[in-house]
Amino acid sequence: DGGVMVGMPLSPALPLVIVEDVITAGTTLKEIVPLLREQYQADIRGVIISLDRCERGADSGCSAREEAERDLAIKVLPLVTIHEV
Repeated sequence: DGGVMVGMPLSPALPLVIVEDVITAGTTLKEIVPLLREQYQADIRGVIISLDRCERGADSGCSAREEAERDLAIKVLPLVTIHEV
C-alpha cells in the first residue's frame, strides 16, 4: 500500500511470488500484477496472502481472492482465512 517493493531488483522475466498481508477487495493485486507484467515482464508464479478476509468480489458471486485468481490468471494462496481466526 505504501508503494514499497522489497527484495532484489526486478529484471525482465524474473520469476517471483508476491507476498501480501491481507486481501479484502483485491484492489492491490489488480493494480500491481498488471504493472509488474507490463513494466518488468515479470513471471508471477503466485501470491501468498497472510489473511483472506473472504469478502465478496465486486462483480461476481465469488470471493475477492477467487476473482483475483480468475481475472489475473494466478494462484492466490492464503495462510489463513477470517473464518479460521
